Amino acid sequence: MVSILPACAQLKNLQVGKQIHTYIFRHPFLFEDTAIGNALVSFYAKCGHTEEAYRMFSMISRKDLISWNSIFDAFAEKRHHSRFLSLLHSMLKLGIRPDSVTILTIIHFCASLLRVEKVKEIHNYSIRTGSLLSDTAPTVGNAILDAYSKCGNMEYAKKMFQNLSEKRNLVTCNSLISGYVGLGSHHDANMIFSGMSETDLTTWNLMVRVYAENDCLEQALGLFHELQARGMKPDVVTVMSLLPQASELMRSMHIYLEMQATPMIRLLMKSCVSEVYEHLVADLISRLEISLASTSLKFDSGPMLVLAKGGEKDTGLGYCIFSTLCKAYFSYNVDLSLRT
Repeated sequence: MVSILPACAQLKNLQVGKQIHTYIFRHPFLFEDTAIGNALVSFYAKCGHTEEAYRMFSMISRKDLISWNSIFDAFAEKRHHSRFLSLLHSMLKLGIRPDSVTILTIIHFCASLLRVEKVKEIHNYSIRTGSLLSDTAPTVGNAILDAYSKCGNMEYAKKMFQNLSEKRNLVTCNSLISGYVGLGSHHDANMIFSGMSETDLTTWNLMVRVYAENDCLEQALGLFHELQARGMKPDVVTVMSLLPQASELMRSMHIYLEMQATPMIRLLMKSCVSEVYEHLVADLISRLEISLASTSLKFDSGPMLVLAKGGEKDTGLGYCIFSTLCKAYFSYNVDLSLRT
């Protein structure tokens, strides 16, 4: 049972999980097992049924730290903050000491609230209990750094980064860069990026985004081409970071051409983009929407539909960027490849 329920949770298969729950309920010796009770709490939590998870938690007669960590995980979202804090106080009153899993959940909870004073509290607690010192891999330290970054307190995030000097890893650097991206500080982000001995696609996506959002299109495109030269495959996040800038460039070029170009030049440029390309744009939009359906990202197809309908396709350069981005993305994704 303890093995099957996590599989049901991963698949979000509520029906089979409930059938297993019914079977357990009919066999008291199973229902009294703490490990099985914990598995039920975790199952309902991961399926988004927080009240059912709490009901299962309440019925566990011999709660252990895993029981508490499972229910904390169920209520760690911002909308459940009062319930989460109430459960935390109850656990501490019982004299149960949080472990690293509990601390990580509390840190993520504080970050979701964007309450930097709460992050400081759990940071101080981690120091007092030795959680940071005993952290061989900087898991807790990285989580605290990330929480400060999300709260926009880069002073404390940078201090945490410096304190982790001997334990830093890729996650440490990415978390600090992410904080600078949130503040639009491309110079500070690049300082960290330039000193990294190891990077991944997340690192490059963050750098592309911070340059694109600060109107440094040349640098953003340069990084976009460089990451491909290094053998990395652009994903939907990479593409979506650059598309707004391509759209803005198309708009500016369109205004310029309307003001400066002769009617003959405008007519010639409009004829450069055929109906074939219009269909290609529409097809790329469809593929982007399919790809994004499995992510939390939102896609505004408005600027791209303008292209498909020919509204600003005569700007050429912006369309070229858009086409290059999409081709680069889809050429690396077999299921959504243009080679169909």
